[in-house]
Amino acid sequence: MRIRAVLAIVVILCVRCVPTPVAPTDAALDVVPDGVYVLCEGLWRQNNSVLSYVVPATGAAVRDVLARTTPGATLGDTGNDMVAVGDTLVIVMNATRSLQLVRRSSGRWLGSIPMPLGKEPYRICVVSDSTVLVTNLNDDSMTEIDVRRGTVRVATVPTGPAPEGIATDGVVVAVANSGLGDLRHAEDNAGTVYVYQRSDLQQIRTLRGLPNVGSVTFDRSRRILWVTYRNRVSLTDSLGGVVAYDARTWATAGHWRVASPGRVQVTGSGQVHVLCADGVRQYSVGDTASTVVVPWHGVGVWYGMWVDQEQGSIYIANAGQFVTDGIVEMYGMAGDLRGRFSVGLNPSVMLR
Repeated sequence: MRIRAVLAIVVILCVRCVPTPVAPTDAALDVVPDGVYVLCEGLWRQNNSVLSYVVPATGAAVRDVLARTTPGATLGDTGNDMVAVGDTLVIVMNATRSLQLVRRSSGRWLGSIPMPLGKEPYRICVVSDSTVLVTNLNDDSMTEIDVRRGTVRVATVPTGPAPEGIATDGVVVAVANSGLGDLRHAEDNAGTVYVYQRSDLQQIRTLRGLPNVGSVTFDRSRRILWVTYRNRVSLTDSLGGVVAYDARTWATAGHWRVASPGRVQVTGSGQVHVLCADGVRQYSVGDTASTVVVPWHGVGVWYGMWVDQEQGSIYIANAGQFVTDGIVEMYGMAGDLRGRFSVGLNPSVMLR
């Protein structure tokens, strides 16, 4: 894919958002097969987002990967999302308006891609081995970026009010327009999901009735779109919900009510795990009920979730009280606690 050569150019061209690092030291990150990267968003406007790394087999944890691998490099402010594109971690930095690139196999900083002027990226999805799409929460748009070249392909595609989650199945792109709960709920198309053709990013459909919608996730094998919404705190019934749509017909394939649904991950054909107020729940198309897989233990705030299907583990990012370092908790698929790791402030997104 020639990604290494191209990303070397990105480092040269796209460094204005991050201090120029010095040469890596000998204290390289020991990247192992079961190691997990953890994005810790830090505190807003404090410029203290970090990328942490935990090793379940040994219990080791590195609080700040870049401080070890690339002295002088920092992520910036505020780390809101992260995906892997080949051997590159692409990290969304909202307040410093950039995408940060980190070598997945070594933890070394590769460079920065500045966002178009005035755009504050929030969520990201992988389109191909070179392309990502990001939502811009501040100006109701999404942007298409070529990660290999470090360039913006399409600066602005209009969305609905306050776009948050974004996902694609390769055929269409879905964007969750939250409306920021009560703040913008009265605006047209707040609480909807826009569906676009992937080929030209033209909007083709609007899914309605999703107050304060937050996340969208595709089950590509079955072409199911999973959506979570959190409802609005001003409503008497404050429950949110999980909805499954058949992406071929856009008929509803399932709808479940649950309090405060957050991160969602497809974990089987027609099955997802959802982080919510009472822990981690498992939902399946065709089942009217859901199952609590990992119950919330009443301590801290569960801010993120990742299911490692290869190792049979569920990781929970516990932000505690938000102002002290967070904890990553590792559970078995039956809900048994297997490990705890200290990481940076407000951990949220995890991946290998």
